[in-house]
Amino acid sequence: MLADKRTYTTTGMLTRLWTLTGKYRMFIILLLFAACMVSLIEVGYLESIRRLVKGATESKFSLLYSGLIIGVSIVVLRLIVTAFMTWVETVFQQKTLLSVQSLLLGSLGNTETRDLANYHTGDLSSRVWTSAKEAQKGINQHGIELAKNVIQLIFAFAYFSWVNLPLSLAIIAFTLIYPLVTVGLGRRLQRRHDQLNASAASRDEMLTEIIQAPVEIRSYGLAGYVHQHFKDRMDRVFRHTMSVSVLQRLSEAAGRVSTYGGMILILYLGGMQVLNGHMDVGGLAAFLVASSQLTRPIESLSGLWNNFIGSASHASRIFEVLDLEKKNTVAHTGTNAYVRSEPGSVEHEKQSKPTGIKVQHVSYRYAKQEEVLTDISFVATKGKLTVITGPSGCGKTTLLKLIAGLDTPVTGSIQIMKQNNSLHDMHEAQTEHVIQVYVPQQAFIFTGTVEENIVFGLEGISPDQVKVAAELTHAHDAIMRQSLGYGTELQPQGGTMSGGELQRISLARAMLRNPDIVLLDEPTSSQDPLHEQRLNDLFARVTTDQGTTIIAVTHRLSLIERADQVIYMQKGRVQDTGTHFELLDRPNGYRSYIAEQDAEVEGQHE
Repeated sequence: MLADKRTYTTTGMLTRLWTLTGKYRMFIILLLFAACMVSLIEVGYLESIRRLVKGATESKFSLLYSGLIIGVSIVVLRLIVTAFMTWVETVFQQKTLLSVQSLLLGSLGNTETRDLANYHTGDLSSRVWTSAKEAQKGINQHGIELAKNVIQLIFAFAYFSWVNLPLSLAIIAFTLIYPLVTVGLGRRLQRRHDQLNASAASRDEMLTEIIQAPVEIRSYGLAGYVHQHFKDRMDRVFRHTMSVSVLQRLSEAAGRVSTYGGMILILYLGGMQVLNGHMDVGGLAAFLVASSQLTRPIESLSGLWNNFIGSASHASRIFEVLDLEKKNTVAHTGTNAYVRSEPGSVEHEKQSKPTGIKVQHVSYRYAKQEEVLTDISFVATKGKLTVITGPSGCGKTTLLKLIAGLDTPVTGSIQIMKQNNSLHDMHEAQTEHVIQVYVPQQAFIFTGTVEENIVFGLEGISPDQVKVAAELTHAHDAIMRQSLGYGTELQPQGGTMSGGELQRISLARAMLRNPDIVLLDEPTSSQDPLHEQRLNDLFARVTTDQGTTIIAVTHRLSLIERADQVIYMQKGRVQDTGTHFELLDRPNGYRSYIAEQDAEVEGQHE
């Protein structure tokens, strides 16, 4: 469920960003302390200027010398404090950015798949990287700068009031006109920032697609088409960037008008005081030279507000993801949440395996669409191969994802059956040491070696264990044909390995974990007949010898025939349940479905 974007106000976003700083707020205390030091240094700088100007206009060498000594001391101190602040700011920004990005990645992993379907991969990547970074600037950079300017303004006003209170009050009153003018541009600037971020996300989406599909683009002769559409999206980004830049330049121009006007006001009011004998020329000259230390913080406050608007626009993009409806972990949990012991360990061998999975009256729908699954019930028992089959679009893969915990049923429950006949919600598998793996139809391959892809997240795994897993899924020979064997680098597209070989590597990754429950989506769809038969033998052996519960979605008759139980689905419902041969003798449409699958397979092999 998308969060209501009307709640994403600038101040609201900044407040939420502040809450995310958490344990790193000690860095803010250090930065505020350093800001106080900088403000005191600036006061010393003002006094140095005042003495130098006054000493020069009144020919007083003592003032010149003291001003020079103060100025040199100020330069040295400023270098030291600036180096310290730079170090603290860099560490603070790095830690808080990593914290927000980790929070976003964790949120994405715990978000309903149906909600993530509304977002493009390129857009999500942009939110995690670019938007998180720009949003954090609202606190890390702009917020600290705001605090520094406020502190500096307080110290500068105290100093200038000591020098000449009436003139200080007048220049502050004049400078405040600038924020009043620029704040009026705020809402328009925020709308432009939102449009810019949306157009940049659209550009990133298409860029991701271009990078992921070079073969399709070339084979269909779409290079010119793609180039034109990408150019159109870049043009939209340019137009919105220009609009934002114009508004920001208008704000900066107002700042320059304020600066020039302030100088004129100082000369006029100061000149009147000189004529009336309330101020000398040296004092007026010093005040004029150093006045920027008073007006600059006020002008910066308004400029920082524009920066805050930009950060808030990016913040709305990350909080939109964080505010997506999360999976109900009380009712269900994902595969990655399971606590596990290392495969082959004594601890793992002693743990009792679940006796199966019970699916009770499960229904599911995407957003406001009609139900894609309706009142699904069945039991997959321990040490048995359960196959889910049926025509394309009947909800098989959706059901498997619900069992895997990637989505949550709208109604019904999915529970683990234990040896004492008790039922446990799937989230209780965390404390029961149940290892469940889900192997999608499209093999997940990331940038890394073959061995790293098989191990993927496990620690303390030896090369021999990796080899055993690969041999088990008949991937070893294909791996050894690669240039560097298990050290061969793979890319998300797989590189030189075929789809069937990558699928077997994905299965080796699952088998390495010695799972209690295996969920397979079309596990032999990319295999030739020989490897299809070998994998079918593997599934039968794993269920019989190791007591593993396997639930597989498939159209393949060779696997359906070997199943201990076949769940036949049509239009989101379970039409019938039984063995393959039992279903063939019933008036349920299964026989005609199998005949169509058999004819399709024969056509593929011709």
